Amino acid sequence: MSEAIQRILVSILGIPLILAAIWFGQLYFAGFITLVAVLGLLELNNMALAKGYVPRMWISMIATVGVMAGILT
Repeated sequence: MSEAIQRILVSILGIPLILAAIWFGQLYFAGFITLVAVLGLLELNNMALAKGYVPRMWISMIATVGVMAGILT
């Protein structure tokens, strides 16, 4: 799949999800933002693995969720 098609599909799915999270309120929005942060962290960990580093994925996931919970509450 080309990169342009992939970006369009993410936009088609992402924009309604963002709007729904905003519409339904603080808890849903916080959950959505936490999900985005965790997905970003997974991407970062995959890039580190590709370069030969061995990230501590579970520790970073727990830390990310903890920081997001602290910020969003």
